[in-house]
Amino acid sequence: MPKKSVNSRPYLKTCELIYQLASQRIGEKYRKWEADNPKYNIQSQFFPEDRKLIGRVLNCIRTKNNPYLSTPKIQEAIIEISILQT
Repeated sequence: MPKKSVNSRPYLKTCELIYQLASQRIGEKYRKWEADNPKYNIQSQFFPEDRKLIGRVLNCIRTKNNPYLSTPKIQEAIIEISILQT
């Protein structure tokens, strides 16, 4: 029976899928916000604290400083926008 390599991490594909789905859902919220706010529909208005971060989240780009795609602050902003839209 072949041994599994220590570097074999099957959960990485699952994590990547979760990050992609999260990025898609956040993208849906962003596009809805963008449609509801035609005058201010730029990423820096959606999340003014870090305009590059929202771009990375929407494009599903993780960095060493942000390995989990999202941060607590951006989650709060998304929740706040979701509440305002209902």
